Amino acid sequence: MPALSAGRLLGFRVRLCPAVRIGRHHPRLAHGAEVDPYLAHLLREEAALGDMPADARRATAVAATPSREEVYRDWLAARLAPAARLKEARLVSLCGARLWRKGTPGSTTSAPQGHPRPQHGGRAAIERRMAVFEGTLEVADAAAFAGLLARGVGRHRAFGFGMLLLRGAPGA
Repeated sequence: MPALSAGRLLGFRVRLCPAVRIGRHHPRLAHGAEVDPYLAHLLREEAALGDMPADARRATAVAATPSREEVYRDWLAARLAPAARLKEARLVSLCGARLWRKGTPGSTTSAPQGHPRPQHGGRAAIERRMAVFEGTLEVADAAAFAGLLARGVGRHRAFGFGMLLLRGAPGA
């Protein structure tokens, strides 16, 4: 891999499984629950509205929440920082993905109470979203960017998510 210096513009493509972890003090979700960033944003907006009736609070939160693409783009930019800055990114594909994990519900891959996970041959399924982004980024820190390339972006890298595919940026 050639050395990529700070300031270099690169085109990229990445297949992601956007997910965030929920903290300890969430009223409805367990500590450490993994949720879609869009849902997490929506839940934060809804919680900030406080005393409103539930239906009005949900409608107001949905109206105040940016599009799923914008939320995912912000999530991606946060995962690239401080190694790179996102210049331009567009959501190319968004679909559901079923991931099979070793174990059984209730052991290492616990499911929410009352929602058993489908099983197949001693493996438990989890449902996530798969998003594919394409765009342009700028290398901000060469050493950190090399580490980012080696590690990958986001969660579920063991399932093949998070590998940055790079190319020379048009006009660079």
